[in-house]
Amino acid sequence: MLQKNSPLISPVAEKLTAVKDPYNNRYWVVVHDFGNNGFFAYALTATGVQPPVVSYVGTPHAGIMQNSYGQMKFNICGNKLAAAIGYQNKWELLDFNTNSGVVSNPLTFSEPDHVYGIEFSADGSKLYLSTYDNFSPYTLSQFDLTSNVQAVIAASQTTLSSTSSIYGMQLATDSKIYVCKSFNQYLGVIDFPNIGGVGCSYNDLGVDLDPMFMGNTSALSLPGFVQSYFFPVNGSCPIPTSITETKTEIQQGIYPNPSANEFSYTLNDPCTVSIYSASGQLMQEFKITEEQKITFGKDYTSGIYLVRFHNASGERTTRVVKE
Repeated sequence: MLQKNSPLISPVAEKLTAVKDPYNNRYWVVVHDFGNNGFFAYALTATGVQPPVVSYVGTPHAGIMQNSYGQMKFNICGNKLAAAIGYQNKWELLDFNTNSGVVSNPLTFSEPDHVYGIEFSADGSKLYLSTYDNFSPYTLSQFDLTSNVQAVIAASQTTLSSTSSIYGMQLATDSKIYVCKSFNQYLGVIDFPNIGGVGCSYNDLGVDLDPMFMGNTSALSLPGFVQSYFFPVNGSCPIPTSITETKTEIQQGIYPNPSANEFSYTLNDPCTVSIYSASGQLMQEFKITEEQKITFGKDYTSGIYLVRFHNASGERTTRVVKE
């Protein structure tokens, strides 16, 4: 039976984001509880909304109502989550596990003023943050996330604007980020969000919402989307971190490991074998329908590679080293 308007949780902060699981046929919808530090991750499948996976981690969103303010966003792969925490003048970067729905490993950053807007670049390497009042020397900033080290991320902050009243942001299908300026006839536009520093090219007067002078303005934010909708053609995502290295016949059966040349393995059951670089690039994929020996890695550069075996019964991933 179809049901509508069924409350799932209350109260929650002003935070809602969603992403498609890149490896399973479902979507994750995440909200943040108000009054504590709970993230509620709901899996949306063909059978409906599943009970939430709850992670109590990071800074409580509590106290005055203004601490419920602020955006929360997935990157387009769904393995990172970022949240702005209104009047606490903080934002957090966290890991999200698309296998389990668990939020973990919070990195907390403080700003000199209230924070609201937050958005990832399409490639996930940069994060953009707005601090919307005039008590800060900046109102729009970029951070480089590639190190995943808190001090390095904080030190990478680049000021893009000091215009007041910058609020919500949204990545778009053109890979640009559109920036909402409170009750202003213009949207700001970050033209090249993947580029570090001022080379990202922020235009404070990027889109005129009122060329005919009809009184049209933006408000505090822009419509939200399922973030994976903006996935680029030929893009790739890292495999979920919960798929752990397993000491089973699969791991023992890949030989030699390490290898200076190529790896071999004989499969007995139908499955798909996907091989990824440590950065998440898909290197090769095999569709196995019967007993078959596969070889791979001869032309790989030195480094660590992840081999994922998956079929209807489940999946396992192991690690190989190319010398």
